[in-house]
Amino acid sequence: MKAQQGGNEEHVTINLRKLIEGMLAHYSSEFFVFRELIQNADDAKASSFSLEIKCNAPSSSSVEMDFHNHVITEICTTNDGLIFSETDWKRVATIAEGNTDIASVGRFGVGFYSVFSYTEEPIIVSGKEYMIFVWKDNNSLTTLRQQLPIKQQSKTTSIILKMQEKHVLQIESTLDKSRITNKDVPMINLTQLKAYFAKVTEQIFTIVDGPSMTLGRVDVEARLNIDQQFHNHVRRILNKSLPSIVQIQLLFVPIDVIIRHQQQLKSSEVVNDLNIQIFNSILPLKFVDKEIIPAGLIFIGLETHQSAGFGMHVSSHLITTLERENLDLQDPYIKKWNKELLTSIGQIARCIYDQIIIHSSNNIARERYNAVMAPYSFQTSVPNKEIGTIILNGFFASQNKILVPVKQFPSDPHLSFMSSTAAFLADSKHIQSFLSCPLVPFELSKNRFFIILKERGLINHVDKSIIENKLASSILLFIELIELLHWICSDDINDKRCTKRILSKVRFRETVNSPILFLGQPDYYGASHISEVLPLPVNVLPTNIARHFSQAQLENKLFLLPCTFKDLIDSYLHESQHYLLHDPKTAACLLSHFSKHSNQFSEFQWTQIKTILSANRCIPTTQGMKLPNDSYIPSLMLKPGLPVITLNLLPHKTIKYQTNNSNFDDDLISVEFLKQIGCRMLHIPSLIDNQQALDYQSMEILIENLIQERKNMSDTDFNVLKQTKFLTGTTLESTKKTVQKYVPQKLHFPFVAAQLNWSDLLIIDWQDIDPHSSAYAFLKELGVREVPELQSLINRIIQEHNSMKSRTDYEIPLSLEFLAKNFQIHYSTLWHTSNIQQPFLPSYLSKENIETNVILSAPDKVFIESSPLCTTLLPKVVTLFKSHFNILSMGVKAQPTLTQAFDVLMERKNELLTYKWACKIFAYLNKLDGLNQQFKERLRKIAFIPVQETTTLMKPSEVFIHSIIQNQTTGSTFDDINTGGLIDYVDFGPAANSFLINIGVRDFPSASIFAELLIDRQANYFANLTGDSETLKNRLYVYTECLKQLAIAVSRTSDLQNEPIQKRLQNEPWCLGIRRLIDPEDDHPENEFKIMRPAEIYLNDDIHCAQNDDSCYSINSYINDIDSDDVEEDRVRGESGVSTENARNEGSIMN
Repeated sequence: MKAQQGGNEEHVTINLRKLIEGMLAHYSSEFFVFRELIQNADDAKASSFSLEIKCNAPSSSSVEMDFHNHVITEICTTNDGLIFSETDWKRVATIAEGNTDIASVGRFGVGFYSVFSYTEEPIIVSGKEYMIFVWKDNNSLTTLRQQLPIKQQSKTTSIILKMQEKHVLQIESTLDKSRITNKDVPMINLTQLKAYFAKVTEQIFTIVDGPSMTLGRVDVEARLNIDQQFHNHVRRILNKSLPSIVQIQLLFVPIDVIIRHQQQLKSSEVVNDLNIQIFNSILPLKFVDKEIIPAGLIFIGLETHQSAGFGMHVSSHLITTLERENLDLQDPYIKKWNKELLTSIGQIARCIYDQIIIHSSNNIARERYNAVMAPYSFQTSVPNKEIGTIILNGFFASQNKILVPVKQFPSDPHLSFMSSTAAFLADSKHIQSFLSCPLVPFELSKNRFFIILKERGLINHVDKSIIENKLASSILLFIELIELLHWICSDDINDKRCTKRILSKVRFRETVNSPILFLGQPDYYGASHISEVLPLPVNVLPTNIARHFSQAQLENKLFLLPCTFKDLIDSYLHESQHYLLHDPKTAACLLSHFSKHSNQFSEFQWTQIKTILSANRCIPTTQGMKLPNDSYIPSLMLKPGLPVITLNLLPHKTIKYQTNNSNFDDDLISVEFLKQIGCRMLHIPSLIDNQQALDYQSMEILIENLIQERKNMSDTDFNVLKQTKFLTGTTLESTKKTVQKYVPQKLHFPFVAAQLNWSDLLIIDWQDIDPHSSAYAFLKELGVREVPELQSLINRIIQEHNSMKSRTDYEIPLSLEFLAKNFQIHYSTLWHTSNIQQPFLPSYLSKENIETNVILSAPDKVFIESSPLCTTLLPKVVTLFKSHFNILSMGVKAQPTLTQAFDVLMERKNELLTYKWACKIFAYLNKLDGLNQQFKERLRKIAFIPVQETTTLMKPSEVFIHSIIQNQTTGSTFDDINTGGLIDYVDFGPAANSFLINIGVRDFPSASIFAELLIDRQANYFANLTGDSETLKNRLYVYTECLKQLAIAVSRTSDLQNEPIQKRLQNEPWCLGIRRLIDPEDDHPENEFKIMRPAEIYLNDDIHCAQNDDSCYSINSYINDIDSDDVEEDRVRGESGVSTENARNEGSIMN
């Protein structure tokens, strides 16, 4: 306040040069000067605006190109708007003072500063006056206002700009900026300037002496009710009021214009036409590589740099930034105004869309829908993307359904309209060609409009599940099926399981009137070589479908394999296809295919083919369809009345036909093939019916005839012959009963019976047959035997053996010698599959006489080496077999395993397990292999060890090896004491003892085992000894020695303190108690002995006291040599719970 009253006043000056430079820096568009001048003319309500550019070119020229690359000297604009009033002159003069207040500057506004980018001293001429701006110095401006001469006065306003810097005028025949050559010198491109002037929101555009173009235009006038408080805020910011009536204009390209421009772009002459280029620059759409891209702009008078984000130009009372290049979305009040206007613009665009779609449904062909949808392919607006988003939200603000063009069925020639929420989008062009559902055409689906619908959840998307569901209820046409498979071959699936599932649901027709076919689940492709007579296997993709796809697609996308002949054979041989074998035509075709490719069959396939064909009536004959075995190949040797094959046969000598030779007719079949599958060449009964006699001469003639026909016989013929009774048989001792007809395999060659001296062996009645003759070889092939059957030979061995039982000198049976001689050649293979269990090998037991007690044994029960347990082959039998082969190959072992030998021992235990014989047996077992932990565990539970003076067999844990080695636990031995019955010791010799030790027999019991023996055996040990004082005395001695051993063990090991032995010692009866029975009349009282629990007896070392007390059992010094003061002995009794004398005196029992 004091500064205002008494401060020194200083004038504030404005550096106008820097102010103008700063304002010019905000402009970025190319023709911003002209835009500002046009805007001023519009503010003055001008109806015309002209621009004149003067160059240093010859003034007489009127051709534009004569001014190309000339320096511009002056630019002059003229409009017919309101001329300047006095107020206008005063306001514009304030610009020279640096005034940036829009309210005081007037309609020229601060935008007039833009002219200083071209000139230093602009001139304004209006009505009768003019004003020139002059720089007083480098930082300030002044204005000079003068009256115009009467002749120069007018009703127009002109702005004259004398060029300050050198600018060059460019006149190009194209709008392509890339053709500008000199970029170092400032220039003005006249062609682009014309295009710029054309960008106004007018509906009709005309180029003088050139073409014209009419665009679609929608004008909306809206009356506004503006909140007063909001209005005041905006008025304070803009220094002017908001309009109460708002004009909104949308300029769009009509469909016909779009299509015409698309057609024009196909002509290079039209494309290079400058007028067409100017028109194209005006359109709110761009045509790039056959694609239509929205290029709508926001107009505020003229265009701004801001795009609208869709294919329409937009003009309204939008508020811009100071430079008029962008909308103001920074100030919250102005943003709200602009946002509501932009939202309204989006809503108006939606109304236009709805009307065009409704109108298009009846008047626009399908191929023109791309032009219909082009303006609505919403893009991100630039530079401010928020503007496009606001318009887009306005477009979708309506609650009405959005109609979209769809094709209901693949075959529909026209599109229809439906709500987007009921329509679908597909990711592949192939889908629309096979899927019956309302689909937006694929060429339209790439339009951003549909992408936005998808993002907003307003349209459905076709996925695999929808396709599967639709296919389940659809019947495709052939071309639709091909498109489906093309879709599967695209990168959209690449899933084998999904592909197979989709194909399994496909039904299709070749044509509209064709029957419905199922595609199924094909596994193969490429069966083009199959005859049309045969139906294609269900797992093979038909050739007319497969030819539409590459090998890579068939294998990598449809997951099919090339169809080999083997695959086809497997398919036709399947049980479901056997009906084809029953029809003459299809059977002939199949047999021909089999015949052609028979050289390709593996042994398994041949077996499979023969098995199936032999079980089906697949051979066409003169008597209908027959089994191969009942069908006869045509031959002069056949008698009338037989079912003769009627197939088209290739002579059986032409074996070469069995290759892949396509020169023959498809139904030709090789005779050799028919023979291989069982068809007959001969009728065997006819050949042998004439042989009535049984003599061998007739048989020889027959054999010779059969040998002649052998080459013509099929396998079936020969098998039938082998099963026919036509050979005369007999025996060495011929009888009427034995001489008759036999099948070959029942007979033997005569030498066999002679070698075996086998009188009743059936032989062929041809005694002098030559083993080297063709007849011999033929009979052998038929099955006549050179050796008897194995089982028959074994039975013969047994028979011969039984006949020699009464003889004292045993001879090897002839049949056994025959077996040994012929085993390798005739019996070896059969032996290993026969599992012979019969005993037939001569052998003996070790206890028996070899010559007089020969028995027969099975191969797995007899051994080569001598054994005290098992049967052993006779030495002469071993010698016999060694001379011909290794008998081990028959399964005979050199010696048994330990387990086998022990099993035999258990079977013969009553015979073998004596104390004397055990020495030899255990020593033998010690030599055998097979001792393992499992065997030891088994023997632990078996009683098989004999002990002296008893027939009872003991378990390994119940006996001990007699040894002089001192016991490590007790420190003493029982070498000089007979402990039998309490502790049993055995000694079978070193080898036998070694076996027992190996299976776990110990040389002395441990403390715990020692205690268990006392507990378990004490009662029996002292039983039934009344009157036998000597034995009793010995056993009492052993008993006391045992107590000593236990006493020592207590001090050396804790075994007796462990459960369960400690509890057993305390609670079970094992202590020997003695009670003297006193009879006053008897001077020799008796002693009573009883095994009792420790707690039931007491210790009494006073023999006199013990002798006078007959009420209790006690332990006393009954034996003279028992040491009565042995402390250790007392301790083991006490720890076991034995009562002491003192305890007794106190009337208690110590437990």
